[in-house]
Amino acid sequence: MWDLFGFKKRAAEKARRKEIEEREQMRLSEYRFSLIKKEFQILKERADKIVEEKDNRNRKEVEETNSICPKCKSKNVNDRIQRLQGEFKGSGSLSGMGILGSGYVSGSSHSSGKIDTNEINKCNDCGNEWKKAERKWNYQSKVLKDQFSHLRYILDKYKEAFTAEIDKNDLNEKFASDDEKREYLLNEIETGWLSWKKDVQEFFKGVSIETIKEVAEKEAFKYDGWEAEWFWKLWNERVLEERLGFKHLEIK
Repeated sequence: MWDLFGFKKRAAEKARRKEIEEREQMRLSEYRFSLIKKEFQILKERADKIVEEKDNRNRKEVEETNSICPKCKSKNVNDRIQRLQGEFKGSGSLSGMGILGSGYVSGSSHSSGKIDTNEINKCNDCGNEWKKAERKWNYQSKVLKDQFSHLRYILDKYKEAFTAEIDKNDLNEKFASDDEKREYLLNEIETGWLSWKKDVQEFFKGVSIETIKEVAEKEAFKYDGWEAEWFWKLWNERVLEERLGFKHLEIK
């Protein structure tokens, strides 16, 4: 049928423009997500580096604790001694010691309780005994959560500073106005007394606010609903941008 007033043509053109816009939105959405994934990979690599540094530091600390007597500083230490210890009800008791698979256990009956095997170190020079230090293992997921928890803490401090009020009935109140108190608290944060601020800024350096939000939603607090709820109550993009120097995702 002849399109006398061009209705069909305009409708077809409108549909074509809509289709082009939808394809462009999809392209931008996919591109945006690809950028977020790249930035998330950066955060994971930084978390892995922190894990490695902590593990190396802890390994050295454990080796030193287990190889040097804290009393006489001797290195003549036997670190393969185990002591059996227990708590019992009644008249019974149990104790023992073993070295390299051999040793003794002594005790009496008519008792009930719990037995623990604790590894200890013994100095062969002065006879001092101390509990054997154990390795503490770190994980990428834990480091990520810790960093986001530190960010939440900083956001909390900024919220406190922005909303601080003086107590006019407090004899020890040292501020004359709300503005003076708020300025003081903000200065406390900005001048670096909050050590986590610099660490968080370094960890999230070059990572967009959109990526921080996406990772917080899907990864950092996915096993801790309470912390997630607290985090989002404090979420403030203006603070992230103006106070911490984070930027929004640039999509070209």
